[in-house]
Amino acid sequence: MDFIQQFSNWTKGDLIQAKLMIAGIIIFCVPLIFYSTKTSDVFFKGLIIPLSILSLMLLSYGGYLLVTKGKEIQRVEKEYSKNHQLTLTKEYIKAKKDSKSYVIFKTIWVSLFILSIFLYLLFDSCYMKGLSFGFIILFLVLFMTDTFFHARSKTYLSFIQESSRIN
Repeated sequence: MDFIQQFSNWTKGDLIQAKLMIAGIIIFCVPLIFYSTKTSDVFFKGLIIPLSILSLMLLSYGGYLLVTKGKEIQRVEKEYSKNHQLTLTKEYIKAKKDSKSYVIFKTIWVSLFILSIFLYLLFDSCYMKGLSFGFIILFLVLFMTDTFFHARSKTYLSFIQESSRIN
């Protein structure tokens, strides 16, 4: 498999995940937020804020990926046709930076997930239990999202390393 095919596969994976993120909002978050606003159950009222934050985060990042990734394929193809090694070096640096940021974010999401579980167990109020449970969902989904992005990024990074022998 050549570099352009690998880059295209990586980018298509990101686009599929972006679509799944937006679909998750429509299928899961929007109905649950709507239900939470209509019900008198205080636990569900607590879910509104974290699920709204999750929806905004997934929508903004998923939308960003949908808008930019198609153009990125064309840009990299053009750069690669002009200078293979320079493009591989640029992509290696970018992929390495992305991989580091995924590690940092996954650590943050897990820490906040554990804190949310602790707070859920600590609180007595139904609203606060709902709020902390919403944050459990938020941080779990963000962790899973970054885990999938990171897995694809690592595959792409190792392909670039093998292709260009960059150390």
